[in-house]
Amino acid sequence: MKILEPNLIALLLIGGIFLCKIPVVAQSISYPETASIPSSEIYHGIEISDPYQWMEAVESEPVQAWMKSQDEVLRDYINDDEANDLIRSSMERFGNTGKGYSVPLKGGDFYFYGVQDPDFDHTIIHYQKGLKGPAKALLDMNQELKENETFGGFTVCPNGHFMAISIRVNQGSYGKIKLFNIDQKKWYPETLVGTTSANVGWTYDNGFYYIQYGDSKALNEKKVTPHSTIKYHKIRSSQDQDHLVLEAPKNEAEALALFSIASSSDFKYLVVRTQQGRSDKNGLHLIDANNHSKITLVEEMEDMYTYIGSRNDLFYFYTNKNAPNGKVIAIHKDAPESINWKTVVQEQDEVLAGGSTAGGNAMNLIGEKLTLLYRKGTQTRILVFDLNGNVLHDIPLETGWVGSGIVGRANGNEAWFSLNTFLSPNNVYRLDLETGGSEIFFNRELSINREDYVVENTHFESEDGTMVPIYICYKKDLKKDGSNPVFMYGYGFGGWVATPWYQPQMLTFIEMGGIYVLPGIRGGGEYGDAWRDAGINLHRQNAIDDYISAADFLVKEQLTIPGLIVANGWSASGSLAAAASMQRPDLFGAALIGIPSLDMLRYEKFTAFKGWTSGFGSVAKKDEFLNLFKWSPYHNIKSSVCYPPILVSVGEKDPTTPPQHGYKFVAAMQAHQPCESPVLLKVIWGGGHGFGTTSEQTIKTKSQELAFLVKALKLDVDNLLPTEKN
Repeated sequence: MKILEPNLIALLLIGGIFLCKIPVVAQSISYPETASIPSSEIYHGIEISDPYQWMEAVESEPVQAWMKSQDEVLRDYINDDEANDLIRSSMERFGNTGKGYSVPLKGGDFYFYGVQDPDFDHTIIHYQKGLKGPAKALLDMNQELKENETFGGFTVCPNGHFMAISIRVNQGSYGKIKLFNIDQKKWYPETLVGTTSANVGWTYDNGFYYIQYGDSKALNEKKVTPHSTIKYHKIRSSQDQDHLVLEAPKNEAEALALFSIASSSDFKYLVVRTQQGRSDKNGLHLIDANNHSKITLVEEMEDMYTYIGSRNDLFYFYTNKNAPNGKVIAIHKDAPESINWKTVVQEQDEVLAGGSTAGGNAMNLIGEKLTLLYRKGTQTRILVFDLNGNVLHDIPLETGWVGSGIVGRANGNEAWFSLNTFLSPNNVYRLDLETGGSEIFFNRELSINREDYVVENTHFESEDGTMVPIYICYKKDLKKDGSNPVFMYGYGFGGWVATPWYQPQMLTFIEMGGIYVLPGIRGGGEYGDAWRDAGINLHRQNAIDDYISAADFLVKEQLTIPGLIVANGWSASGSLAAAASMQRPDLFGAALIGIPSLDMLRYEKFTAFKGWTSGFGSVAKKDEFLNLFKWSPYHNIKSSVCYPPILVSVGEKDPTTPPQHGYKFVAAMQAHQPCESPVLLKVIWGGGHGFGTTSEQTIKTKSQELAFLVKALKLDVDNLLPTEKN
């Protein structure tokens, strides 16, 4: 049997548990004692060492004690009160953008929307009659939520009488739906557990369809695998009376079959999309709201389909079938065979933003108009079509993130969307579909002068000659002398498009003489399916190469020098930034790795990550195993290499990218870092797949990350002093 040793064990251990004080001192840091226990896994006849596998028992006493010790080390390292105060003050200044608003949802004659007041942790739901009616507070979630609960969004039934509200605990992925009577302004007694959002499928008879995955507590504690079911709930009844409509297979091989749902425009049908894990291929079904019977539109999971809207018995979908950039088709429920499909909007040169499995879909059928968001590299616009595929309106947008999608009532004449950019927070726009005119309806205040900043959209050449789009943001008076620190975030996964968004911590970094960079690397959706496929699974190294090439490009352009670039990724891209730091440690001056997966040979074993094999690959297949092992950050640590300072941030209760990835990686790095560059752990206590359970905790997390960079890169915090003192 061949044994591959990925350089994880510092000492030769002979049986039992050997505790050693790691003999590495990083800038006077003495790391906590960490057990290295002989353990291994066999993959396709190859044995892989895994001495920190014991840390996967995250609730055990030894792991909990180790976490607390690591947290103390981080606090000691960034213990500079003056610098920390300046960082926090700067973040609060940039974050003080007044009240934030969600996109309005219309129910009956009223608009309902969430308001985030910077003085409070949670959303206050407001409503108003018509576009000009006075705004009134309906429900203050600050008063309604219990400790450690967070607001997960809401939807309103079509007649405006009821509201479904999602509530989560400790930012866990799973929570509950509670029902609120808008007319009587009171809660109904029933609570629906085991849900992920309030995106329910309303009907007109005071009921709705919803997706349940199992027991919320067990799911959030990663004790069970989610099992998808669609149920129908009648308002004013208990959950145990709900009707089971559709259920995913229970055999282990198909346990991660997932559903997404939406009501038809006339509320007579539920449109169901079925997919296997995070695969971008899905089937389509309808559920008749009268008798809950199923009608199959597309059985085979060979292409992607996303529901847009319906008119009578004709259903409109985005698809990438024979159209990598996406197109719009219409399927009649009584003649669903593909030979009968009608192409309504042909494939364009730009990418229709309807194919991402990681967010970014922005399409709707409002009135008799298809309102669709298109992207090409760094450019974004909305095109409005009639149902014959003719363009009615072309609305160019400032480059940014339309995170809300496009919202509107099926029989209306207005569309709503939010736009978030580098230099402006989430503004809510109203689009008049008759005239094509748009206006800001809810405007966030600005604490900056946009004219003081520059945002460049350009391209660079990657390792294999591929041209990759990139955003670069900096102060207008920046001296491009090669001495500037750079913060580079990358994603490149699941077809998600890397678009700018407003971040107080990034503006603070820029104030310290820094440059913020966002490359649109392969694996994302900047140029459609081919771009996504070129950076996932067996081609994941392309995404890593793109990320590294972006850093080389910045050096070549004399914007910075090696050793002043911060590698950053979070969630699915945490492993990407870590891998880039492993492969080119000479290039990066620091790495911030957020809520990551880093042990790529065992990521499939943990809850929601089981469904990500289409993007990363699976150890069950030998070629994919060998590819994962080649770039997996945890398995490519070398004792002979000096890596840059690294801070790994994990959510203590994260069920999506469980924290043991960070624990194992940090333990291995601390054991093998041969130089004085620190490797530290930030635990977001009680946090899930995010940066804090409250806005205060989010600010604290981001402030600590910047404090780490100030220490690691010796950044100039004097630039954060009030203007009159500069």
